[in-house]
Amino acid sequence: EKILRANKRKDFPSQGQWDKNIKTVLQSISKGKIKKIVLARQTVLNFSTKIDPWDVLSRLFDVTPNSYHFCFQFNGTAFLGASPERLYRKFGRGIISEAIAGTSQRGKGISADHAYKEGLLGSLKNNHEHSFVVSAIDQGLKRICSDHQHALNPSVLTLGNGHHLITSFEGKLKDNVQDEDIISALHPTPAVGGSPSKESKEMLAKLEGFGRGWYTGLIGYVGLDWSEFVVGIRSALIKNKEMTVYAGAGIVEGSQSQEEWQEIENKISNFIKLIR
Repeated sequence: EKILRANKRKDFPSQGQWDKNIKTVLQSISKGKIKKIVLARQTVLNFSTKIDPWDVLSRLFDVTPNSYHFCFQFNGTAFLGASPERLYRKFGRGIISEAIAGTSQRGKGISADHAYKEGLLGSLKNNHEHSFVVSAIDQGLKRICSDHQHALNPSVLTLGNGHHLITSFEGKLKDNVQDEDIISALHPTPAVGGSPSKESKEMLAKLEGFGRGWYTGLIGYVGLDWSEFVVGIRSALIKNKEMTVYAGAGIVEGSQSQEEWQEIENKISNFIKLIR
């Protein structure tokens, strides 16, 4: 098997700029301007030879259980990833969706891993962060469903490199609701944007310092009988000898800059594992 070795890495923003951005966000939260924002980071990896995106995707399969794998390629550029986040699945007039937000690392060994899960379920900060996404999806489904419900309490979704809080929704769509209506009602959730949506988007445009491109966009399928879309997170853009890996962290009151930086390190670790 061909070994992938990166010879250069650069983070945007840098850790110093990240610290400043978090400080700015926390000040806005304390003033009541926003409640939550998801700050993203891009990590650019340069290689000495051209990267095969399909080879990278096949390697991702092995380290990313419970994920939706995707890759699309044109004009020498490929966007690929292993997203855990399904925005919705529609089948007839039925719809299901999930809120995913709030993260902890995995533990080494069964008992340590269980302790992280329990810690995540009991974490006030993570439950607070998660609640914004639950509320937004709940409000969105109210607009497009004749009835819907969700689990009363979040459970834990376990991935290869972390645990996440997840709340499942199901509902019955109103007549004549189409996929564009569903997307308009649900996307972007505060799992990738923020709350309130308009203010957080304006702040992200000023702070992040790079265009997200397809990152946090929607990838999916529209058919006659069913449709399904996932959010393009845990993803990377590949062009020739360069791979740009994207990840974000939800910032709420009580967030710590170093912890959020490390959370992103954990989220991009699936890609980093492939090149060592």
